[in-house]
This record gives sequence, C-alpha cells and structure tokens, in this order.
Amino acid sequence: MNDKDEETSQAVGDMPETSESVIEPLTSGEMTSKPDDEVALEEESPENDTIETTPEPVPVQEPEPEPDKKQQHDSKTTTKPSLIPKLKPKPKPEPAPEPAPKKEVVYIREVEKKQSNKFVKKIKRSFLAVILIIALVIAGGIYAWTSGMEDLRGDTDYLIVVVYKDVPKAASIYHKDMRQSETVEITELGALSNRKQFFENAQGDYGVLDRMIIIDVDTLKALSTDNYIIYENGEEINRDEMYKWIVQSEYPPSHIIRDDNPSTVAAKILKAWIDNYSDQLLGGYGGYTVRVILNAYRADNILIYPGNSALTILKYIAIEKLVFPV
Repeated sequence: MNDKDEETSQAVGDMPETSESVIEPLTSGEMTSKPDDEVALEEESPENDTIETTPEPVPVQEPEPEPDKKQQHDSKTTTKPSLIPKLKPKPKPEPAPEPAPKKEVVYIREVEKKQSNKFVKKIKRSFLAVILIIALVIAGGIYAWTSGMEDLRGDTDYLIVVVYKDVPKAASIYHKDMRQSETVEITELGALSNRKQFFENAQGDYGVLDRMIIIDVDTLKALSTDNYIIYENGEEINRDEMYKWIVQSEYPPSHIIRDDNPSTVAAKILKAWIDNYSDQLLGGYGGYTVRVILNAYRADNILIYPGNSALTILKYIAIEKLVFPV
C-alpha cells in the first residue's frame, strides 16, 4: 500500500495545475481576509508567469485524497488577478463653476450708449438742418428784399387813388422825377374791383405808369400833419374840409368849384395834397409817416399794385421797427 500511495501522489504531482481544475471561487470572506500586500506579491511571483501546462495521459481514476491545507493554499494563490474585482475610487465632485458675469448689464449699457449717441446725432442733424433753413431763409429774404427795393427805386410815375368804403373818389398821377402831378378823371377808369383792368385803363389814357397806390380817406387824413393845404387858386383848405369835399359828404363853395364837376374838384384837391406832402411821402420818410403808411398797408387801408417781393416782406415783417424802434 505504501508503494501505491507514492505512485498516486507522484501522479498527482505530475498532473497539470490548471486554473479550471484547481481554482475555486473565492467567497466574500476570503476576498476580504487577504490583505492587499499579499495579493500584490502573489501577482508579482514569477511562478505564475512561467507555469507551462503540457497535456499528459490521465491515469486510472482512483479516489483522490483531499488536499491538505498547504496545497489548497497554493491553489488559491494561482487565481488570476483579473478575476479579483477592483473597486474604482469614487470621482471627486467637481467644483461648481463660478457664475459668469452678467453680460446683460453690459449689453444694456452698450445699447443705451448707442441710443444716446444716435439721439445726440439726431439732435445735431436737426440743429444743423434748422441752421441751414434759417440761413437759406435769411439769404432768400435778403435777395427778395434787395431785388424788390431795387424795383421800387425804379418807379417814377404813380397813380394815386383815394377811396371811401372801397369806392374811388379821386385820382391823380404824380411824376416823381419831375415833381409834378396831374388830375385824373376817375369816372373814366371804370370799377376798381378789377385792379388790373383799372390800371391798364389809366395807362391807356395817361401813359405808362409804374405803380398804383390805393389809399383810404381816413389814412389820407392821418397823414395830413398840417392844418391846411393850398388849393390851385391859392385858397387854403382846412384838413377837415378837405376830407368832406373829397368824399363829397359836403360840397365846396362856388369860388372853389367854379365850372368843374365834383369829381374834378376832388381830383384837384388830391393834387394839391400830393404837392404839399410829396417830399415827405415819397422823399425823406419820417418815422411817423413810415409807421402810419406801413400800419395802413398791413391793415389793407393802403393797397399797392403791382406788388413785389419787398412789399410782401413789408406786409408780414415789421422792418421799420429796426429803423425806428420807438
């Protein structure tokens, strides 16, 4: 029996030690019982790396004795390290990202800055546009004023018509260059409602005229700064009498009328008035006279035909206040 035991033990020693026949699954208690240092040393042992298995004929099966504890321990050490589960360390929590700076505030500020810049640019453009318009208006006004005044300076022959309640009562022509005036028969010129036709009729009868001035009787009286005028026969005519005789609310005495009809007498009275005030009205203008004429002109108590650009400016702008501020 001893010889057989030796043969069996030798046969067992010669059998290949494979992981499939020897390795038993480790329990959780065995896995935790071994320290990590022993496992690492067993993994580094050269025996596990140099083991070569060669297949040999299997002997007659006989009841194998139970391996002793040492052999069992050796078989446990031959387990592959890959079968031992390794616990991965838990990842460290990443630090929370810092809150990004509020870009909206910057964006809003940039938008507000752009809007303010646009607003400033619009104001500048509007200001420049206003200045340009004002400059153009001033330049145009200066041109209109100078050209219109040049046209008025060229006038020498005026047709002056006195009206009462829009009805012509007397007319006279004044020649500025000769300082002479002549009477006009008002009844021959037709109705004054058509100023163009009335003016053309006067030119057909009395020659070329530059301008027609239609003046109200009340304005004529306001411009009469003297108490009387000298009639053609040397007779003094009081200012109030002149007013009544022209509108024909009263008639002059016989030594004034003589052989003339009322319209002719009214024309001669107007001619005497123009001769008396011609230097004041059409020559050296006084402050009072200018104010009365321009106020009457703006109130349509004085009408001038044909008009021009300077007369239009005088109609709506009180330029005389710059010359006569009082």
